[in-house]
Amino acid sequence: MGDVVDMKAFKQSNKGNSSVQDYLDQIPRPRIAGQSAVIKTVKRCAVTQGVQELGMKWYDNEYDFLGALNEKFMLFNDGDWGDICDEDKQHNEQAVKDGNQVLGVYRFNPKADKFYLILDAGHETLTALLPSEY
Repeated sequence: MGDVVDMKAFKQSNKGNSSVQDYLDQIPRPRIAGQSAVIKTVKRCAVTQGVQELGMKWYDNEYDFLGALNEKFMLFNDGDWGDICDEDKQHNEQAVKDGNQVLGVYRFNPKADKFYLILDAGHETLTALLPSEY
């Protein structure tokens, strides 16, 4: 996996500019539509440098970027795993129940490169990363 930007470390290194972490802390924890708190053990959301750079190519400021990323988190949260095949969707459904890795594939817009949202096995960390960082 590529380098992950730990948002807590980002907050500390940003000399009090905690807007990214504060925003991510506001995001509701993932769950599957119709089921309350299925993935209730998520403790951390992380965004790789590559996804940050990709997002900033398409958005004028970090708030717009984070708003777009939040939209993808909400899709994931509702069991819409983006651009994956039916077989992978079925795998994700089972993985949610079993506590295994869950994968979503998204774009910030149709012209943008893909990025992944991966919920780790154990469901403690949700990471946004580029395919090349996997």
